[in-house]
Amino acid sequence: MAGRYKTKALLTVAGIRENGYREILGLKLAENEGEDFWLELSEALKNHGLRRVKLVVSDGHKGIRAAVEKAFLGASWRMCHVHFVRDVLREVPTKDGRRYPIPAVS
Repeated sequence: MAGRYKTKALLTVAGIRENGYREILGLKLAENEGEDFWLELSEALKNHGLRRVKLVVSDGHKGIRAAVEKAFLGASWRMCHVHFVRDVLREVPTKDGRRYPIPAVS
């Protein structure tokens, strides 16, 4: 029996309430992270009661940034610290071919 593998992403949406309480708002299996996917997910979260979004933190993917602007008017977007550091370290010149360790996303 021949099999095949298909790459998909399992995306987790977490929220932090004003009192600091953290909770998982949703999980979604996706074949891509385009703007349409993020907009659909954002609208689904709003339909399930998500309100007053002030800040969205994510990787620098253009799709999520565009969806945040449309779905959560007035909310700010910020790149996650780990993704920011990884992006910066990719641009740092190396001496004698040595590389700085790029942190894993956890």
